[in-house]
Amino acid sequence: MEVELQAQADPDFARRLLDYTIRVHLREDMPVLPVAVFLVPEAEGTAPPYTFACAGRQVLSFDFQVVRLWEVDFSQPALQAATALLPLSVMEARAGPERVAWAEARLRQEPSLSSAERLDLLVVLGTLASRRFGLQRLSQSLRSIMLDSPFWEEQRALERARERARTLVTFASVRGLALPTDAEQRLAQLDAVTLEALIKQAFTTPDAAATALLAATRPPEH
Repeated sequence: MEVELQAQADPDFARRLLDYTIRVHLREDMPVLPVAVFLVPEAEGTAPPYTFACAGRQVLSFDFQVVRLWEVDFSQPALQAATALLPLSVMEARAGPERVAWAEARLRQEPSLSSAERLDLLVVLGTLASRRFGLQRLSQSLRSIMLDSPFWEEQRALERARERARTLVTFASVRGLALPTDAEQRLAQLDAVTLEALIKQAFTTPDAAATALLAATRPPEH
């Protein structure tokens, strides 16, 4: 099984999953079940299958399983017993802020976890819970763990990238530019320096910025 968790939209996700699946299949010489786990609704992109055609005929159709975390019923005994899945339960659509405290207490009291495993799971819990309910809903101890975590800083960098991407899409709309539907997702994948340069260019030389923006969001040629 090839499992990929997705927390934000990625226009190239299906192709990337295809690449990983083929690599595992060739390496292990076994059939592989690819599974996409979408943490939030906005992370879900084009529905499977991923296909492409050449010379007027379909060459490939790649199907994969989809799990939408917000649709999973975490009240099932089998899932409640799986300690490693507890942090994911806060993304369930029916879960409220009280789920965070419940999951944290379970993780802190679980005797089978090593200190490193417990810390890793608490970081994941804090990351998902803060995204769903806000940082203020975390306990003081969980908030301290999050703020000291490199993973948290990585998530903050991703959010800053999404904000810059939205700014550039707004600029394009004001200028009357026709961007692809996945332009915001493609822009969010650019590095911080490139995004800052594009925003600065939008204020100083808007015509050049418009040209650069169209080039940065152009879908790759197949």
